[in-house]
Amino acid sequence: MRAHEGNIATSMTRISNLIAELPQGAVVGNAWLEQRSVSRDLAKHYVRSGWLQRVGVGGYAASRGKPTWQGAIWGLQQVKAPVWPGGITALAMQGYSQNVGFGAGGYGSGSFGRGPQVTLFSEPKFQLPAWFKRRDWGPEVSLHRASPFVEDVSDVAWQMVDWQDQQLKVSCPEQAAIELASLVRDEHSFEQLQHAMESLLTLRPKRMNRLLAACRSVKASRLVLLLGEYYKHPWTERLDRDQLNLGSGKRQLWAGGAMHPQYGITVSRSLLHG
Repeated sequence: MRAHEGNIATSMTRISNLIAELPQGAVVGNAWLEQRSVSRDLAKHYVRSGWLQRVGVGGYAASRGKPTWQGAIWGLQQVKAPVWPGGITALAMQGYSQNVGFGAGGYGSGSFGRGPQVTLFSEPKFQLPAWFKRRDWGPEVSLHRASPFVEDVSDVAWQMVDWQDQQLKVSCPEQAAIELASLVRDEHSFEQLQHAMESLLTLRPKRMNRLLAACRSVKASRLVLLLGEYYKHPWTERLDRDQLNLGSGKRQLWAGGAMHPQYGITVSRSLLHG
């Protein structure tokens, strides 16, 4: 009898500790649970008992609260998954939401005529788990695996932001600007970058120099520099241009734009003639 009572107490302690570790909205997979001695069968038991809720196949959240995409990224980062909010989403999560058309939740408000969007980046071979890909998180989530960098920049790439008394790893503002510039394909995405760059007055020149020097995307480097100069941001004057690869030749990104006379890349006509 005492042994049975002891097993019940141990089980209750385990689930209590498990729930205490899970922030509201967080989603974890089997790998996280197994690190805490929770087998797949035990996880199913916790679901039947109402302690956990399923999130697709292989994902779990505490029964309280609604799972969120931020909570899902937190869960993936807890098991060292190489995925992070980047680009415009990282900027919004660090407070640059006034000029980027984003809300405090870290995703687009649709101010450019499109629905809410979340931008994630990852290492090239990373795959989001099925439970993440098949769930409707509210905003549309896009994952970009193509790094704009030719070498490891992890020593300067990240910023930690607060989420539910925990921390999420996101791109630092300098890396986020380059990521956003690497995604420019048309006038809409250029204008989104332009609005974001207007806010980036206080970027760190040493960090930006390191990232631009490692940037494989001539397009991204040119766009970041020309917009930084357009807004007269002081960090642009402290970059070592000899270390940067700006390539040669012109880059036409879309039809109907204007070719920047110095940087030889398509920009909106309003930037040159506004």
